[in-house]
Amino acid sequence: MSMVDPVRFAQLFGNLRQRGKNDAGTWRVAWTDEDWNTRYWFEQTCRELGFEAYTDAAGNVWALWNGCSPDDPGYVIMGSHLDTVPAGGDFDGAYGVVGGLEVLLSIRDYCTKYGVKPRYNLGVVGFEDEEGVTFGNSLFGSRAVMHEWRPDDLRQLASVDDRPFTDAAQQYGVTLDRIMAVQPPNIVQYIELHIEQGPVLWDKGIPIGVVSVVAGRQQGYVRFRGKKNHAGTTPMDQRQDALLFAADAIARLNAAAKRHHGVGTVGELKVSPGSPNVIPESVVASFDIRAPEDADREAMFQAWSEGLLEGNVQFSHKEASVPMDASIQQTIRESAESLRYPTLAMPSWAIHDAMIMARHVPTGMIFVPSAVGVSHAKDEFTNPADCVRGVEVLHETVQRLVLPGGAHHD
Repeated sequence: MSMVDPVRFAQLFGNLRQRGKNDAGTWRVAWTDEDWNTRYWFEQTCRELGFEAYTDAAGNVWALWNGCSPDDPGYVIMGSHLDTVPAGGDFDGAYGVVGGLEVLLSIRDYCTKYGVKPRYNLGVVGFEDEEGVTFGNSLFGSRAVMHEWRPDDLRQLASVDDRPFTDAAQQYGVTLDRIMAVQPPNIVQYIELHIEQGPVLWDKGIPIGVVSVVAGRQQGYVRFRGKKNHAGTTPMDQRQDALLFAADAIARLNAAAKRHHGVGTVGELKVSPGSPNVIPESVVASFDIRAPEDADREAMFQAWSEGLLEGNVQFSHKEASVPMDASIQQTIRESAESLRYPTLAMPSWAIHDAMIMARHVPTGMIFVPSAVGVSHAKDEFTNPADCVRGVEVLHETVQRLVLPGGAHHD
């Protein structure tokens, strides 16, 4: 039987869920007071629970427990992110942070009670700005921890109203020099617990997803050019309508995604001149292409882009898929089986901090069902029982990784 305390977990999670919440949803957008007040609260909560807790130079919040002998063997870190999209849900990111804290408490309690020394130290992290809402800098905190940022990259980040990222970060004491100098604990493994954010586990009635890979993505913009003219007087066979060109490309992207086992989305259109009685002369369309297999993603992009004019495609992100550690995947499966919870091996179509961490340290990821597959919305929900199951599987997984002899049961 798992040592997780469901009541304690529910109380901690309930306290976090109320932060930044209003009638429209949850607002803890990164680099706002709501976000940073939550970070201060979480740091203080972890300190009161007896952990070494601090916020690093990039805004990531850590809670560490050194349960080993003085010669530091490194940390197994659990976590996710604390920021949200505007009017987002209660579970995305936050669930994994509090779930990790509950596991940290449970294992510390056990080790203290029975005088057990774990093989590794343990910790929890709440990463900053995973969502990248304002500045397009997704996975900011984990990139900072793993030193993936270059100063010039950060200097170029700006919001749609041209507010520099550096100005917003400096409000909270985060500067380029400090970001470059971030010194994380010695991380030997990273495990992230997260809601699926899609419908697969919910539709299949399976409580635990074992993530095999985080899908690669290509994002950017493409420009379509036409000829501006009068909407009433220009015959249909004499038009050069940029929006019509864009509409054709959107339909072709949809077909290419289905053909190559991926997903493709155009979520933003900028039409010029944007008047109801003028034929559009220019359209800028966003694109987002993802697939677990890089070959499929490249084939999808090639099939779609064949009809696009060369030089009109501008990439903003292009990242290869990232597999999760095979040994940790197996440990997650065995842990779930020991609790008699069915599992499903599955890709993550959304990006997560685990994507960055897996480039540098052995990493695993556990999914729990999202009700009706809804996420990034006010009605994002995961059943309390499914939440607890996920925490139990995380607990069982981590104790197998860090305790002498592996799993324990009371």
